[in-house]
Amino acid sequence: MVPKVSVIVPNYNHARYLPERIKSILGQTYADYELLLLDDCSTDDSRDVIQTLAATDGRIRTVFNTANSGSGYRQWDRGVRETTGQYIWIAESDDAAEPELLESLVARLDAHKEVGIAYCQSRRLNENSETIGSMLEWTSDLGTDRWERDFVANGTEECRRYLCQKNTIPNASGVVFRRDIFEEIGGVSGDFKLCADWHLWARMLTKSNLSFVARPLNQFRLEQGSVTQNRKKDGTIALESYRVAWAIQQLTGVAPESLELSREKMYYVWTYPQRKGDAVVTIDLNWRIYREARRFDPSVHVRLLRDIRQSARERVRSALGRKNRAGDAAL
Repeated sequence: MVPKVSVIVPNYNHARYLPERIKSILGQTYADYELLLLDDCSTDDSRDVIQTLAATDGRIRTVFNTANSGSGYRQWDRGVRETTGQYIWIAESDDAAEPELLESLVARLDAHKEVGIAYCQSRRLNENSETIGSMLEWTSDLGTDRWERDFVANGTEECRRYLCQKNTIPNASGVVFRRDIFEEIGGVSGDFKLCADWHLWARMLTKSNLSFVARPLNQFRLEQGSVTQNRKKDGTIALESYRVAWAIQQLTGVAPESLELSREKMYYVWTYPQRKGDAVVTIDLNWRIYREARRFDPSVHVRLLRDIRQSARERVRSALGRKNRAGDAAL
């Protein structure tokens, strides 16, 4: 019999988190699922860990790539091709879940046939599996308390108002979605290294609605020094954020009340890490980001000039301050 849910665990070098990850899946209160572990040629001892786990539970099926795919998102597409469930849960290999996650999100999809994506609130974990916060903090700058309670929303309006500003569905491990809509839009785009999930949600929400569960049933881990963290520093996040924002503008349009907010947020993502000194972005990539920015924000050059003038004023004030202090010291 075809299972209702396909649980796909794409893994690369997360051997130390796999036992916790798999335990949290096998301990779900909802049982109508298949479980596929995909390993993308890990260089740690993931293969041994996976084989040990699979030997202890017949519900686990494994696939080991013969060559690294180069992208975790490609593993999402492969996982969907290798499975048959009506609903898909991409359970990232370094995350974990409360026992009720599947039961809660499947119930939302069953109850609302027009909903294509059901997701829940997430807790943030450190490398030692200690809770360090909630992803409620991620949406706190959007000027609304809507993520403090359950809701069902129109997919197009979600894009026009919120998804155009940032990825408000920030962790795939907290999402269960409909296979047929994923396949209808052609799966994950290969044009993104970091923001493919954000782009995917936007495309799926042009075909369906959204349901949110405010209870934090997902546990999301972001390791220091991870590929994701490094790409935030090298400018990739800025380049792809502008591309996603532009794609949303083309797909659904951006609500007038959200347009300037979205442009400011994209600009902040691009420039703040560089002003702070946390990013090293090449001149060539900055030009590429600028070209992408101009499509979504024709006035981005005005923002740049504003910041250049502000920076110049700050340098002058700093120089005058040093001169005055030197004069006072001489007296």
